[in-house]
Amino acid sequence: MSSPLSIERHNQLIAKYFVPYMGDYSGVGSELSSILDRLDVNRALSVEDKQWIRDKGMFDLCEFVRKLEETGEADFKMLRAKIEGQEKRNIRRKLWQKYDIYHVEVHHLYPMKKILLKLEKGDRLSEKNVLWLSTNGYFFKYPGIKRKFHINEAMWYRRFFEKDNDPWQAVNASSHYRKANLPTEALKVLSKIEVTSQRNKHLKSALCTTKGACKRDLHQFDDAIQLAESALSFDPDSFHPCTLLGVVYYEKGNYSLGDEWFAEAVKRGANIDDVDHELHSIFMRANKAKQEELKGYLLSVDSVRYGWVNKPSRGKKGNGKTAHNRSINFENRDLG
Repeated sequence: MSSPLSIERHNQLIAKYFVPYMGDYSGVGSELSSILDRLDVNRALSVEDKQWIRDKGMFDLCEFVRKLEETGEADFKMLRAKIEGQEKRNIRRKLWQKYDIYHVEVHHLYPMKKILLKLEKGDRLSEKNVLWLSTNGYFFKYPGIKRKFHINEAMWYRRFFEKDNDPWQAVNASSHYRKANLPTEALKVLSKIEVTSQRNKHLKSALCTTKGACKRDLHQFDDAIQLAESALSFDPDSFHPCTLLGVVYYEKGNYSLGDEWFAEAVKRGANIDDVDHELHSIFMRANKAKQEELKGYLLSVDSVRYGWVNKPSRGKKGNGKTAHNRSINFENRDLG
């Protein structure tokens, strides 16, 4: 009986013949270890060895041995292709699990995997990638993808801000942190800027509004109101602070005052659809009792305009993608 192979020799053979993990069957000192050694030395196998690997389902290795014995050529490419294919499937499986993906159209498998790998590397997505995810509903179906996109964007703008000290990039970074449900990170970025030292009134207003929106996310409503009012004092023509005040008062339960501020936002240029989407978002985040209260109020104001409260999951116009994917910014629009 031959002595067991060394660990080094065993690992060399496992790698050379692209043998996948098979538990004890592929361990050091296993029968497979000896079979691979005989194959490597003799470039052929006995009938018993062939039967052993066939019984273990190693059909690719069986085919490799058959070709080797018939032609004298070792087709390692065939063995490698099997492993590489499995590795690719494993990568995709791990990505699908991480982002809780349960279905992707067959013709979308490759572009989806490519996009997810970019996100995993921390790269920014192209406008084409973002449009593809949005139009095919993947941002809506798989919010983890959208969250990772916003985290990457936030990090990019944050690095831009830290390099060039451009306050607008801090606003942009904070906007994306909020969309990724990371308002505390947004506040860390904004804390590095002294608002009163800025000369641009629009920038002052944007900084206050963005910070106020973060406070709103953290349910620190009094701070949010104070910051929105400061923003409005810096730039009385901006609708963003008014929108923020409307949202905060709604979340505090003061619906009529919220409506007044939403009306002020529309006067200053806010889109009424954006206001309705904010209300839809507030409604969807509320608990059941709060939803019933809000439903009664909105229907009493305008049963046609707010008819979506009877089927909230479908959104204002019966389009779930629109209601959930549309991103409403209080702050300055992304630059660059």
